Amino acid sequence: MIKRSLGKFLRIPTLLCLALTLASVMPGTAAASDRSETAARAQAGLARVDSLLEAGQAAMAVKEARRLSEQLATDPLYGWQVEGRLGLALLRAGNPAEALPYLEAVMRRNPRDHVAHRNFAAALMATGRKGRALTEFSLAVEIAPGDYGARMDYGRILAEFRDVEESRTQFEVARTLCPDCPEADISLAGLLLEAGQYDAAVDPLRRIMDRKPTAWARRGLAQALAGAGRDRELLDFLDSRALSGLSVEEMNLAVTAEGHLGEASRSLACLRALTDPSALPGGLDDGLLTDHGFWGRVSLILLESGNCIEGLEAADMAISLAGENVVYRNNRVVLLLKLGRQEEAAREWEEVLRLDPSLEKKETE
Repeated sequence: MIKRSLGKFLRIPTLLCLALTLASVMPGTAAASDRSETAARAQAGLARVDSLLEAGQAAMAVKEARRLSEQLATDPLYGWQVEGRLGLALLRAGNPAEALPYLEAVMRRNPRDHVAHRNFAAALMATGRKGRALTEFSLAVEIAPGDYGARMDYGRILAEFRDVEESRTQFEVARTLCPDCPEADISLAGLLLEAGQYDAAVDPLRRIMDRKPTAWARRGLAQALAGAGRDRELLDFLDSRALSGLSVEEMNLAVTAEGHLGEASRSLACLRALTDPSALPGGLDDGLLTDHGFWGRVSLILLESGNCIEGLEAADMAISLAGENVVYRNNRVVLLLKLGRQEEAAREWEEVLRLDPSLEKKETE
């Protein structure tokens, strides 16, 4: 009896120890399980937001980020990450003012993260706070000097502040960081063209044309060569593309350049093309048929090159489009005199004086 009673009591402590052991282990196990579940849910949700942003579905990304934020906003590990994604989604969706506090919070939490500074700066730019944005873009470059995107962002905002030289430096550094990225040359060329630094703009525009020609680069290169006074290079460049036809702007640049060089072959070809389209490679752009400035320019070039008969034809074309332009009619007077057609020149001069009586006074002085 004593042994059985003792055996009975001996089992009770064993059961109590087991219960105590389970009680001490189970809460930790449950917490770990809950944490693992939270981590899986957060990571999956963040991945969905990132996929939507990458696919350009910003509105859907905002919706997903808001849903995730309702679940995890207070989580010490994932809460700030979700808020950051929400800020980025709002920015991409066109709501920069709403995105600002989220992006600023992420930036302040991660002051050495250059991407956080770039995102915050982009939201500042979109809300018109360009001065603060400039500082943030500068910090991004300082933190990550080898980051191509940070250099491009900084260069673009410097261009908006008209800091041409520093902006140029940023684009040039960006190009060295990514030699195969066309955006650096495109931004650099645009900056230099707008600043009137035509000679410097030629090289990046040539690189763009060599890599992947575009209408913008073609037009820009022609403009840069003309602005830099590199007339022979301009004509060589345009001649290499003449078979596809030159635009009104390009043809104006071509005849102007040849005039500077004392040539007239293109001007003569344009005049002949009025009756014989095959006289001009690529044909004559229809826009030139109504461009009185072009024909006035051609008339002057032909006058200066001694092609007076053809120059008179071009002058007549210009006058037919702008009959009261004194310059065209005055050039016509000179052409008629050079051709020995005195009476016609006199009649034309009377028309010039009718249009601008002040010229009669100047003639008598």
